[in-house]
Amino acid sequence: MNNLTPRWPGLVLATFLLAACSGNLREVVGEPPQVSLYGLERHDGSVVIELALRNVNDAPLSLSGTRLKLGLDGEALAEGERRLPLTISARGREVIRFDLPADPAGRQRLEALEKGDVEQLPWTMEVKLQLDGSRDRSTRAEGWLHPVPGQANRFR
Repeated sequence: MNNLTPRWPGLVLATFLLAACSGNLREVVGEPPQVSLYGLERHDGSVVIELALRNVNDAPLSLSGTRLKLGLDGEALAEGERRLPLTISARGREVIRFDLPADPAGRQRLEALEKGDVEQLPWTMEVKLQLDGSRDRSTRAEGWLHPVPGQANRFR
C-alpha cells in the first residue's frame, strides 16, 4: 500500500495541469486580416505599393476587393482600389501590388528619402477590405519607411 501513496499526488497534479492547458483553446473566426506595408517602389509619376495581408483566422478568408490610402510624413502619397478575387489560407499571408499615380507632395518626400536628406519617414495607411459574405472592414496601419540598401527607388 505504501508504494501507491507517493504516486497519487503526482497523478492528481498531472491531471489538473492537462485540464488547465486544454481549456484555453479556441477557434479564431471572423477577424479581419492584419495589414502592413511590405514594400514601396518609386517610378516616374507613380508608385508600386506592396500591401501584406495576414489572415489570423483558423479558416480561409475570401476578399473581393481592397481600397488603399497611403500617406507619407503627413502628405498624401497614393490612393486607389483593386478588385480581385483572393482567398488567403487559414493563418496564411498574401501580398497585393497596387500600381498607383503618386501625389506630387508625397513624391517629393520620397525623393528626399532617396537622396538621404532624411533617414526615415513616417507612413500611415488606411485600408478598406471587401470581404466575401460580410460587410466591408476598415483598418489602419502605420510605421517608418526606409530606403532599401543598394536598390534605387525601393523602400520598406
